[in-house]
Amino acid sequence: MTTMTVNGEKERRSRTLDVVTNSATTVIILQEQTPNENVVNISAAAATTTEVLVWRRPWIVALCLFSIFTLPWIYFVVFRRYWILEEWNAALPGLGDSVFRKLSIRSHMTFGCICLLCVPIQLILPNTVMCWRHRISRNIHRYTGRLYVICAILSFVFGQWFICLKQFRLVGGYNMGAAFSFAGLCIAYFAYMTWKTAPSKNTRNNNTSTSDNNHNQKYTIENHRNYAIRSFSQIIAPILYRYWYIVMSILRLHVPPPEYNERNNRTNDDDEDVPPSLICDDHNVCPDYERPVDAIFCWLYWISAWIVAEIVIICLPDHKSKSNNINATTATQENQDMEHATLITRIDSMNGEKSFVSVVNFVGCFLAGITIMVTGYILSAIFMPQNN
Repeated sequence: MTTMTVNGEKERRSRTLDVVTNSATTVIILQEQTPNENVVNISAAAATTTEVLVWRRPWIVALCLFSIFTLPWIYFVVFRRYWILEEWNAALPGLGDSVFRKLSIRSHMTFGCICLLCVPIQLILPNTVMCWRHRISRNIHRYTGRLYVICAILSFVFGQWFICLKQFRLVGGYNMGAAFSFAGLCIAYFAYMTWKTAPSKNTRNNNTSTSDNNHNQKYTIENHRNYAIRSFSQIIAPILYRYWYIVMSILRLHVPPPEYNERNNRTNDDDEDVPPSLICDDHNVCPDYERPVDAIFCWLYWISAWIVAEIVIICLPDHKSKSNNINATTATQENQDMEHATLITRIDSMNGEKSFVSVVNFVGCFLAGITIMVTGYILSAIFMPQNN
């Protein structure tokens, strides 16, 4: 707790502003004391505090459970399939038809997975006070951030190269080719802007950054935070593309397209042991991905993530740094009255922020509930398979 006293004429009055700030809670207490009066607390509804509280736990639960889904997916779907077994057509047709397609799709998936592994580090370290006090933690955040930006841009480059090799005709046709191209462009742009707005290590205590990539102090730490939220929403969107298919399957809202099975497409037998497979034409376009729901979902999966990111950005409280705190000054009675009015206005504005933060808390609880449902479904399917 930091206590700052604005000293005026001792015979008349003194004001004390107690500011309690941490990464999850900001509490402002304004007390006015006079020699002949008891302490008068200025606050809404005769209370002494105005709180802006962002709940961490729902977001931590969602992040941890989402990682339970993501880490096995990275190993089995990317590393094992494309690096060890080289099963290029195990899920989708046409991925391994040429050397350049193999190189582009494998590089695209690999760099994207590196970004996914960097996301928890980027999210956790800046919001953990004990870790952020140590220089090594700040360096980890800085260098993994640079790795994240480089890999995000390379993932877009190789992904767009693959789309061009396919002549913008993916398994969902030209519609999917256009949707994935715009999604990749958003990934690269937001990652670049996250680096562009990053603060310098020499100006960490100021709200304005002056790093080499942030010329003329154009961007603030709040800009960096906002672009990072947008970037993270887009880098996890490809995982959400699979994730929401599972959610729709659990709720029986839609049947996801099956995976491509070369054996079932090479033979005409009706063996029940052979799982259903995608049926695709000579251009590797599959009608299952051209259904109305799937065609819309090609755009909705990353646009919806972007919308949620913007809602979170709008509803989050403003970034508070040490330089924003009110300094202790000696002022005349008139200046003290002006400061008094300013502080009351600030408290009123924080009351508005409190209502907006509740939206962030609702989104966090909703995402935590979704991740709990999907994780439970996956674990039950693994450990308690149903016998048909």
